[in-house]
Amino acid sequence: MKYRPEIDGLRAVAILPVVAYHLVILKGGFIGVDVFFVISGYLISSIIFDELRNGRFSLARFYERRVRRIAPALCAMLMVVLGLSLVVMAPPDTVNVAQSAIAAVTSWSNVYFWLHSGYFENPSSTMPLLHTWSLGVEEQYYVVFPLVMMAWNRFRPGRFLEIILPVFAISLWFSVQGAMSHDPAAFYLLHSRAFELMLGSIAALNLVPAPDHRPLREALASIGLLAIVIPVFAYNDRLPFPGFAALVPCVGTMLVIMACRKPTLVGWLLSLPSVTFVGLISYSLYIWHWPVIILQRANWLFYTGDSKVTERLLVLAISFALAILSWKYIEGPFRTSEWAKSRRTIFGTFAMAAVVIAGLSTAMVATNGFPNLLPCRQSSYSAYIAYDPQPVLRAGTCMLDERTTLDPACLQDEPGKPNVVLLGDSHAAHLWFGLKTVFPEVNVLQLTGSSCQPTMERLASAYENCKVLLSEVFPRVMKDHRVDLVVLAGHWVQTGGEGAVAFADGLRAKGIPVLLVGPVPNYARPLPRLLQLGLLTNNPLAPARFAVPGQFEIDRAIERDAQARRIPYISPLQLLCPREQCRTLVGNVPLQFDSNHLTAEGSVFLAGLMRTSGLLQASMAHHVEAN
Repeated sequence: MKYRPEIDGLRAVAILPVVAYHLVILKGGFIGVDVFFVISGYLISSIIFDELRNGRFSLARFYERRVRRIAPALCAMLMVVLGLSLVVMAPPDTVNVAQSAIAAVTSWSNVYFWLHSGYFENPSSTMPLLHTWSLGVEEQYYVVFPLVMMAWNRFRPGRFLEIILPVFAISLWFSVQGAMSHDPAAFYLLHSRAFELMLGSIAALNLVPAPDHRPLREALASIGLLAIVIPVFAYNDRLPFPGFAALVPCVGTMLVIMACRKPTLVGWLLSLPSVTFVGLISYSLYIWHWPVIILQRANWLFYTGDSKVTERLLVLAISFALAILSWKYIEGPFRTSEWAKSRRTIFGTFAMAAVVIAGLSTAMVATNGFPNLLPCRQSSYSAYIAYDPQPVLRAGTCMLDERTTLDPACLQDEPGKPNVVLLGDSHAAHLWFGLKTVFPEVNVLQLTGSSCQPTMERLASAYENCKVLLSEVFPRVMKDHRVDLVVLAGHWVQTGGEGAVAFADGLRAKGIPVLLVGPVPNYARPLPRLLQLGLLTNNPLAPARFAVPGQFEIDRAIERDAQARRIPYISPLQLLCPREQCRTLVGNVPLQFDSNHLTAEGSVFLAGLMRTSGLLQASMAHHVEAN
């Protein structure tokens, strides 16, 4: 292909917003990945279409070019990340890193991260290979697309549009449906991303040549560039995506590619040496910047000060330095050096690297992350990073997620015992184990659902499980059971506490006895990791450093509102955090298994404090006496 410097400029336009998004600077920067998909679709399709038309397409040569382009920097990054994860990450996290490394080297990263995108899965801050999901999409496209085009060209020579347009339409339909239903598959998997790559293929077919009229070309190129830039500032991660929202930057990219075949001001800007240089290193920058960000977040690897600006600038500088070195000494030699000219050398080198990565990763998985490398206390804290919350929360049985039916065991009466209904989200669910253990004289009925804070707003929300729980199951339970107390709890720090007291007041107005439970301590990272970090850095105050700001103010505001309406209120924050210094351990067990959910020991400990306060018993006794 004839070299088009503006394409490298477009790569720069794609990578810089992605980096800014990951550094929490631009909320819509994630659309840069979609720009990359269109560029890849254009370049790959241009090569395949041209060679098929001329009868000289070779699968071996095609895959050789892809391996030269992708494998060297990717394998180098995987080896570095695997090594560093053993030094600075907890064993359960290193197991996840190892599993994702195997997925990355076998081109299944997108499938792996789709399968690990559940409610209680590890946060992205512990996944230094999360960004390889997009490589998985492209690599699967590289496998499927040339084979389909070869087969199609045999029966319909040169009629590529006849297959491209149906694939585009079907993929867009899947993407729109998935985005509207918030299905993670729409984000991660090829079938709902293929339409972006097909837009590149449509541009490669040159159906609409660049207009000879210069003002029209300038207008098209400018509109295209604006369609990329505006979403970077206008979009955020609450937007249903990809779907129709992804069409805007993708069509914009296609317009720039098509209009800039002939001279335009946009093409000139994109062809500036400084811009094209960023484009040239864009792949290495994409490969290296996310692990740098994650390793910095994990253990203050590079900077321990309080300045976010300094931290971001340092991470940015390190990312660019690694990208330049990777481009010059890893990417370049595998494309141009004499020793790498042989196809056998390229495939053999990649095969050996893949075996080493897969072997080390398998060993890390088999040994559960080499826990013997850590001191005993660090290892014990690390065990809670892979904590199974099901016995505490009864998730999937008594806490509704996508299910809309509670297990009958959640709602059984026990003769002779007063009934307490526990209603709310997972922050209500994690109280169940403790209440059941510490209050054996009480029968606790669990009516909980993920993200179902007991508020009128959530009752009217689009969450099907919440509507079923709050508008169908709860009224039925109140009708069919003698209820002595309803305990309301939710993730109030997440919602700012809005609606909590109003919902409780609405129940009380109907004669339903209510106890409102406030928030538990919230952290920016999982508590077991912060405890381990405190040991690694000899800083016992590490958890306090990452306490979510404003949570005590939210707790006090809910309490004032509850007192004004004479609604009984109990504050776990006040019980667990005297003088705003939060307890983090029950014996040697972390109070919480993630950033805001209690372990079994934590649940029992908090329930013990609630029993000591006497508020639950008093609220229940008052109702019994009144009846």
